[in-house]
Amino acid sequence: MAGNQQRLSIDERRERLLAVGAHMFSRRPYHEIGVEELAEAAGTSNGLLYHYFKGKRQFYVAVVESAYKRLIEAVSASGDHPSGNRIMLGLTNFLTYVEEHSNEWTWLIRVAGSEGDLAQVGGEAERVFVEQIIGYVGRRPESPMLRNAVTGWVGFNENAARAWLARARLPARDAMARMMAYALLGALRGVAIDEPQALRPELAAALRERLSSPEELMDLVPSVRISRPDDTGADCTAAPAPG
Repeated sequence: MAGNQQRLSIDERRERLLAVGAHMFSRRPYHEIGVEELAEAAGTSNGLLYHYFKGKRQFYVAVVESAYKRLIEAVSASGDHPSGNRIMLGLTNFLTYVEEHSNEWTWLIRVAGSEGDLAQVGGEAERVFVEQIIGYVGRRPESPMLRNAVTGWVGFNENAARAWLARARLPARDAMARMMAYALLGALRGVAIDEPQALRPELAAALRERLSSPEELMDLVPSVRISRPDDTGADCTAAPAPG
């Protein structure tokens, strides 16, 4: 083991510690894992872990940062393609990562709901994804409406991916990616109608062609009968939208 450690560079040993930390923390509660166990799993000593990190808490934050970095790199690895293709590839990459690293990803989402420095790490990762999409579709990145729409869409994807995992990864990954892409177009349509100057002109024009107002969208929603779990046959039909 000592020989292997000598062949690893300083950065490689640090990355190995972080990878081992992600594997362990994503499967067991933080308080159950001690520094000695972490060091042993990484094939190193307590002293080396303390050499890189001041303590277990700092190590934990660094593990979260490193895991988010891997997620960002995986989603962003879409190559030199037009913006629309990059979005579709990014969504496919995101779902691939979620599927192949389900324990780590669900742990990250849970950690992002914490407070303090951990929440800041999750917030920074979200900001990266939001900025990427705005860079693809926006003409006025400072637009609050555009930023809110894209931020909400990123949150939607997280919840949709959690539901996808819970339902045995159904529907198929490509179908999920298309659904997420359509959801983005839906969010951007509202921007195109009320603040078209925030979007790239050709995108705003294409989105405005289909619907001109939320009311028009509601007119397309048919009346439906809503069944309760204890349904007794009562009339629960939604009233049609006012004409």
